[in-house]
Amino acid sequence: MIHLVFDRIASQIKVFDSANHSLIFSWGASGDATGNGPMPPGHFILLEPEAFPQDQWDPPTGWGRVRIRDMSDTDVQRLTAAGIAKSAAGGLDVGGTVLPPGACNAYERVIEIHGGGSALGTPGCFAKQQRLCHTLGCTRMHNEDVASLISCMQQLQVSNTFIFSAFGTPAKCNC
Repeated sequence: MIHLVFDRIASQIKVFDSANHSLIFSWGASGDATGNGPMPPGHFILLEPEAFPQDQWDPPTGWGRVRIRDMSDTDVQRLTAAGIAKSAAGGLDVGGTVLPPGACNAYERVIEIHGGGSALGTPGCFAKQQRLCHTLGCTRMHNEDVASLISCMQQLQVSNTFIFSAFGTPAKCNC
């Protein structure tokens, strides 16, 4: 299991290998949102990453995306049986982070980790280190960091489940 922990207060995503609890990567990110508001705190499952060819870059998402889905009861049972998660007061303990299983489906929302930023216009939204602008509820990272996350996931995906844990009130974006 690979555990991504999104500290929205610090605007930081840290990636841990659960086998030896070591930090693999760390990137800046934003969870500030307008319209739908930020995704609720919780543990989620990351789905297969999508890297876009340059001719398909999109202003809202940039160079690629990773979709996020709610953690199901089946996921909780499987992770608990494997010793990766355990029941705790206030939710589920995954790697020392206690949160409830995520609940975005209740709002009929598709939530992603992505780059881009429509407010920046073209070509600004496609820069390697574009400003991190508001989303409609997703998590925004710098385009080159999204590419790095996607590469990391593709290399480790064969035998791993990717858990995404988000907590805290997002820091405000300036665009």
